Amino acid sequence: MIHNTSDVLNAWGTGYFEPVSDVRLTLGTIPIIDVVIWTIFLSAFLLKRFSSQSASGIFRWAWVMIALHIVIQSALGLTFLHEAKKEYEHAALSADFVPWQYTVIGKNGEEVDLALVSLWRGFDVHRTLQSDESVDLEPLFAEKPEARTLTKWSPFVVVVNEDGRLGVFDPRFYRNGESFLSVFLEEL
Repeated sequence: MIHNTSDVLNAWGTGYFEPVSDVRLTLGTIPIIDVVIWTIFLSAFLLKRFSSQSASGIFRWAWVMIALHIVIQSALGLTFLHEAKKEYEHAALSADFVPWQYTVIGKNGEEVDLALVSLWRGFDVHRTLQSDESVDLEPLFAEKPEARTLTKWSPFVVVVNEDGRLGVFDPRFYRNGESFLSVFLEEL
């Protein structure tokens, strides 16, 4: 239960209600590897190891600190996402590994903006991607069924149709010029 619930908070999301429903839930407010949570775990472990305090008291406080971090991190992220939804037709959130910093992915028509956002930085669009929304994806779906799953489970995808290459990718995982969550069909 804890694992599945925590997966709802990250950008990957989870099929929380499977097999009853195939809806994928994701908030994107907590990174997959959260340094604050791991630091709290490590601190609690070291405190227990090298002090005479009771384990139950130490770990109770650790869980309170983790819960407080999740509430603050999620409230901040959802606030940024709410603001982005005023500017974009579609918006998604992906928490960065730096605490309290996020990437907001916003889509209007065929343009997809990737913006870094935090309290101290503001909203800074650092990349704009083009999505070819007019292309027929059926040849891709026929050849690579996982592409249909990706388009269904992602909040939205970027459609690539260039140089004989047809594909889709999830812009929430776009780093260094590509997304590691993508499906392509080469040489149409």
